[in-house]
Amino acid sequence: MFGVGENLPSANDDAWFAGIPTSKGNLFLLKTEESNSNANFSNDGREFPVIMFKTFKIDSIHQKLQEQNVRIAAFDEPKDGEDYFRFLKFYDPWGNMLGFIQDPVTVPWYGTR
Repeated sequence: MFGVGENLPSANDDAWFAGIPTSKGNLFLLKTEESNSNANFSNDGREFPVIMFKTFKIDSIHQKLQEQNVRIAAFDEPKDGEDYFRFLKFYDPWGNMLGFIQDPVTVPWYGTR
């Protein structure tokens, strides 16, 4: 369905990550015993969004969400001279955690949309 071919998770996998060639996105699954009715989950006491969107404009998105008084769960501020994945996690009005991820420029797929 997502174009990952034979690279499918097994029941024994604790985590699974695959690129989605059809949308140039990524799919990440993490096994957990916890559940709730919102579109987010926790693992080892840390909360994660079920859906994350790739962006090249994480700072402007963060600012816009702040201006709209959206509840921000976590935001990775830029660090001088460091190249790393940056995450922005926030809650929609119904309590679902969503997120954005910005790839570091050093990853081979940087710049793909």
